[in-house]
Amino acid sequence: MADKESNAGFKTRRTHGTNDVAEKILLNRNEVFADVVNGCLFDGRRAIKAGMLENAQPESAFTEDGSIHSEYRDVSKYVNGNPALK
Repeated sequence: MADKESNAGFKTRRTHGTNDVAEKILLNRNEVFADVVNGCLFDGRRAIKAGMLENAQPESAFTEDGSIHSEYRDVSKYVNGNPALK
């Protein structure tokens, strides 16, 4: 991997696509995912609990301009068990 000079004079390594590996691993855990969603969407209220989450298929397809495209998400979950969220 190529090194590049940053503005502060430090050398950094280019790690395209790998900077967020730790975040992806953590968000794959239902407890962490629920905490993040609750903090961002519900002002910290525990609206979503880890037991309500199921892993979902991270790849989906859509059509645009007559062509089929695929889209890949890092982490994808379903929420079950709370009719208020539907």
